[in-house]
Amino acid sequence: MIKPLDPPPTAQAPGLPKVPGQSKQPPIRLQFFVAYSAPSSRAAMATLESVMKTLEDRVELEVIDVIRSPERALEEGILVTPALIRLFPGPKRTLIGDLRSESALRRFLHDSPLQPER
Repeated sequence: MIKPLDPPPTAQAPGLPKVPGQSKQPPIRLQFFVAYSAPSSRAAMATLESVMKTLEDRVELEVIDVIRSPERALEEGILVTPALIRLFPGPKRTLIGDLRSESALRRFLHDSPLQPER
């Protein structure tokens, strides 16, 4: 059984003023499994980069090339690329296959307690 991840510790102590530019919410943690040589992976990377621009510094992204690190993909049960795993906030979710739709990626990222800052 996979345990939910605890929120990352904050660098801000209670009662202290906020540091300018510090995000109000913990980051969205993602793992992105790709095969760099595959056109579908390159298209997915471009779409994800576009979506991440709107989230500014609220995303921590780890990109894993399954050709160079197949063991990492197997550990997560990833057999198809591209695949995007949202680790935090929970629950852990995986989006696999055609990731060219910005609206689908936004729904996937925001289907959680975190909402975009306005």
